Amino acid sequence: MKVEIVGHVCIDRNTSEHSQGETPGSPAMFINRLYKQFPDVNAGVIASYGPDFRKFLDRVNIRPKSPNLDQTLVYENITSLDGDRIQRAFHRDQDPPFVSRGVRRVLKSADIIFFAPLLPNFRARYYNELTSATKSDSLRVLLPQGEFRDFDQDNQVIPRQFKKAEKVLPSMDLVVVSEKDHPDTYKLSKNWIKERHLIVVITMAERGALALTRHGEIWLPTIPVTSKEIIDSVGSGDIFAASFAYQFRKTHGDIEEAGRFANAVARQCLFYRADQIQIDLSQIV
Repeated sequence: MKVEIVGHVCIDRNTSEHSQGETPGSPAMFINRLYKQFPDVNAGVIASYGPDFRKFLDRVNIRPKSPNLDQTLVYENITSLDGDRIQRAFHRDQDPPFVSRGVRRVLKSADIIFFAPLLPNFRARYYNELTSATKSDSLRVLLPQGEFRDFDQDNQVIPRQFKKAEKVLPSMDLVVVSEKDHPDTYKLSKNWIKERHLIVVITMAERGALALTRHGEIWLPTIPVTSKEIIDSVGSGDIFAASFAYQFRKTHGDIEEAGRFANAVARQCLFYRADQIQIDLSQIV
């Protein structure tokens, strides 16, 4: 299975439930890190970065091959024991990668394409340029968390509206969104699926997830992990999204099986630091 993740990469400075440190971050890097443990997946990342990200390049197949920024995006994540998170972002002035002939070639061969922005700086025209390069039977997955983020004068993340949703969603097949991304994620998701062949999955932490389609809703329960047991929750939503899309593709659209698989994988990652996640697929299967 060939996978491409288009988005941002960043350097995470994390202070989480029971760990802290600096690691390569972003949904793109978490998804890439997970898929390296799947023997039947070949994943690549399309993202802008600076020279300070070179020390992490041995961990990812990334385009462009050389830095195209002066500095890489930096995210500070401070997570309390009750799961609340404060986020700040620095070096946000950056352009997404140019859609070159090489980018078009890898998108054309991909079975799954993730669109995973951490900043709201992907224009609708850029999304459409990327999706137009994909093959007709590819699974196009949007992780819109960055579209819901703006920043105050202290660089802290504050909410915003996903203003270009109506222009972007028609070219997507699956959206995975957190209940924390918007004050009323459920209502927003219901509006998204109206008259669209689109599946929206809302992640709800220890309560599992909810899948919405035009034909109804499917509850995807999980086995919760207590806050005392969690080592690091950063990236767990991205791990869920990657696992869900993988199993959804493999089972030709089985939402319940994809949800079971994704919840099991995401649960395992909670017992590791973000840069040390180990998945035992034999336990999940």
